[in-house]
Amino acid sequence: MLWRNNELVISLSDDAKKKRKRGCCVVVRNLKKDVKVQDLYSLFEEVGAVDVIELQKSRRGDRIPALVFFYEPVARIAVEKFHKFKFGNDVIDVELSHKFN
Repeated sequence: MLWRNNELVISLSDDAKKKRKRGCCVVVRNLKKDVKVQDLYSLFEEVGAVDVIELQKSRRGDRIPALVFFYEPVARIAVEKFHKFKFGNDVIDVELSHKFN
C-alpha cells in the first residue's frame, strides 16, 4: 500500500515521484501488521513534513517495515528522535536507508 497525506494512492503522482527521488528515506522496522498509517504520520510529523509513507509486505511473522520519505535534514532528526522509540507496546527501529540516499 502506498499512502500520501493519509490517503491511499493507487499510482504515484509526478509530484510524489519527484519527492521520493530528491528526498531521504527512513526505514521503520518492528511495526505490527495492523499498524495504521495515520498513526505513523502523526508520529513522524512531530519532526517535520512527511512526503510519503509506504508500508512494505512481509513474509515473516506479524511484523512489517515501512518506508517514510522526508527531506534529508528532517530524516536525520527523525532517526535521532525515534530510533528505539516506544510506539504503542513495541520499540521501533528507525534508520536511514542507504538504498535511497
